[in-house]
Amino acid sequence: MSQQQNNSEGYVKKATAVQFVLLSLVVGFLGGVIFSVYKLDYSGGEHQHQHGPQAGAGQGAQNLVALEKKVEANPEDASAWRALGNAYFDQQQHAKAIEAYNKFLELSPGNPDVLTDLGVMYRRSGQPEKAVVKFEEAIAIDPGHTQAMFNKGVVLYADLEQKEKAIQVWQKIVSIDPDAKAPNGMPVSQVIEQVRNQ
Repeated sequence: MSQQQNNSEGYVKKATAVQFVLLSLVVGFLGGVIFSVYKLDYSGGEHQHQHGPQAGAGQGAQNLVALEKKVEANPEDASAWRALGNAYFDQQQHAKAIEAYNKFLELSPGNPDVLTDLGVMYRRSGQPEKAVVKFEEAIAIDPGHTQAMFNKGVVLYADLEQKEKAIQVWQKIVSIDPDAKAPNGMPVSQVIEQVRNQ
C-alpha cells in the first residue's frame, strides 16, 4: 500500500462527521471532474459524449506528443486544442491544460463544458478565484449547467470558506432538479443539510 493510501486512510479514520462531509464533497468534486472531462465531444457536434477510458501512462505520453504536433501543424484547429487540454488534464499538467483550454476558447468561445474544465484546472493549480470566474461564465452561458454549479459551490466552500454562498449555489441546483445528486451519489439536498448543520 502506498504512503498516499496510508495517509488517506488515516485521515478518514480520524475524521469527524463534518470532515467526512468535506471529504465527500471533495470526492464529489473529483467525480465531477471525471464527468465533465470524459463526456466531451471533440468534434463539436453533440453537447457531450463519453469517450474511452483514460490511457495508460505510455499511451498518454504518446497521445500528448501527437496532439502537440497536431496543434503545431494547425494552430487554428479548435478541436485539437480541446483534445490537447484534456490530455494535459489527464496527465495532471494543469498549467498546460489551462493554456490549451484558453486557446480553444479563443478559437471557439462560449463552450460551458470547456469553461467548467478550465475552472477545475484553475482550482487544481491553486487559483480558486479564477476557478469560480470560469464556473460563473459557464453558468451564464448555460444556466442549467449543474456540474459548473456544483463545482463552484465546492470551491466556495472548501477553498474560499464561503459557506453561505456555497449553499446558495447548491440550492439553485435543487431548484432546477429536486432529486439532483452530487457526482459521488449524495443528494445535493443532503449535502446542503450537512454543510448547514456543521
